[in-house]
Amino acid sequence: MPRSTPPPSATPPKAPPRLPAPWVQVAALGLVLCTPLLLVGMPPLTDLPNHMVRMMLLAGQLEGSAFARHFSVHWVFVPNLGMDLLVPPLLAFLSPAAAAKVLVAVIVAGWVGGLALLGRALHAGPGGARWSPWFLTAAFSAWNGGLLRGFMNFCLSTMLAFWAAGAWLLLRERARSPRALAGLAVLALPLGFVLFVAHLFGAFVFGMVLGADALVRAWRAWRPPPPKAGPPQAGPPQAKPWRALLAALLPPLPAGLMLAALYAATKVLTVGGRTLPERPALLWHTLGSAWYSYPVLLGTLTGLLLLLVLLRARRNGGVAVAPAGLLVLLVMFVLGLALPFAEHGLYYVNVRFQLMAGVLVSVVFLPWFRDRREARGTALVLGAMLALRLGVMLIAWSRTGPYLADVRWILDQIPPGARVGEVQDDTPAPGISPWVVDLALPTDYHFPVYIAALSDRFVPALFDKPGQQPLEAVPAEVATETAMETIRRAVAKEAGQRPIDPALGYFDMMIVTGTWTGAPPTMLHGRLVRVAQRPGIALYKVVPAS
Repeated sequence: MPRSTPPPSATPPKAPPRLPAPWVQVAALGLVLCTPLLLVGMPPLTDLPNHMVRMMLLAGQLEGSAFARHFSVHWVFVPNLGMDLLVPPLLAFLSPAAAAKVLVAVIVAGWVGGLALLGRALHAGPGGARWSPWFLTAAFSAWNGGLLRGFMNFCLSTMLAFWAAGAWLLLRERARSPRALAGLAVLALPLGFVLFVAHLFGAFVFGMVLGADALVRAWRAWRPPPPKAGPPQAGPPQAKPWRALLAALLPPLPAGLMLAALYAATKVLTVGGRTLPERPALLWHTLGSAWYSYPVLLGTLTGLLLLLVLLRARRNGGVAVAPAGLLVLLVMFVLGLALPFAEHGLYYVNVRFQLMAGVLVSVVFLPWFRDRREARGTALVLGAMLALRLGVMLIAWSRTGPYLADVRWILDQIPPGARVGEVQDDTPAPGISPWVVDLALPTDYHFPVYIAALSDRFVPALFDKPGQQPLEAVPAEVATETAMETIRRAVAKEAGQRPIDPALGYFDMMIVTGTWTGAPPTMLHGRLVRVAQRPGIALYKVVPAS
């Protein structure tokens, strides 16, 4: 009987729409995430203006100015030189603001691409590397708490570590011969060295990923195969696969030993200084800093949304887990809990471990749904959250204009060459919860330092960590950091006469900026007078006591 054929008028079923290639998705998302940079001159990342002043000093752009005479370039080998080596050459043909935008754009776009590559590598198997749109949730952590606070070398090195570790693992999946494994061991050496120079944490992430992958491979090589069905057969005991075990452990070993030797040789960034007690609220805040946003509550909701998607997928589909990635995530989480919350040395090191534990959620777990409609709905919800976060960020950044206008206005009142210190007043307004804040950006003394360096109107105190950056204050300026800390403590107290460190005598005038407007006047070598007022910002200066 002949097979029936459909009538000519029948139309074939529509094929499901094809998504663009993965690299197109990643590139498009990276460009979208960089749109806030179009709204501002200097990106309002807390420490970034301070860093750009250091870049200008390293590039020699401030030679002969009153500002440059108070600092000297002193190159040292420390694991914190990422932007110090990359940005000064850019200043030969870009303005400081433009160079800052280029650096931030590279970090943000590269963050998504690097995490997507790392996710594919962690979930690679005999069938090759796997791609999932879930990896695009890396966009939620691109503008993370570390970047918004201006930890540029940390973010740059970590972003590069994602790319280096992902590429290395993909090559490792294909390597079979001893020559190929030896080549991988050699390749890991320069990659680890570059990451170490950029920032210690990026080298740590790279070493942790390679080490965890080696341990997982070694476990699989050492674990005996499951017994076959049927009666046991007599025979000699099966020998341990020593060759496979060595092939799993040896490729990353030289790089691990090199990084350990470099860390021991630098004798810098060691945990020390005053430590702060870990509080539950602070712990959750640092865990959520991977998805930090304006306000903080939005970052918390983002983390809860990702968790809800994973739980939903476990019920209505499945969740694949990368063993090596899970091991790294757990180590990051435990170290974040175990290490002290230090203000000096590693400088809030446990915050960065906890941040990275949240970031890795986008690559360690790989959810999927049986129902295509539910998968599309989940993608729409995640896309709406990303659009909301980006919209809030655009609104927040658009408000930096009035603050900069206030800073420029008050600095114009200061005679050229005057020694002026500037400090943040972060006294919380009464009744305001730190969990739910408005869209005001954190303001501190970094933007005034940047504006002052450009105009050469006075000499502020540049934030500097001795021995951790290729810049040092000249001996006459060493007391300024102590003075700034004294002022910070004084401003945070109630109004009234109180003893002030003699180092304050170095300054001719003090300006206090702050996110909150409810700070009381404080006596600092005179009377603290509010001289400017805008929504979310108050500027003060000290006048002689009457």
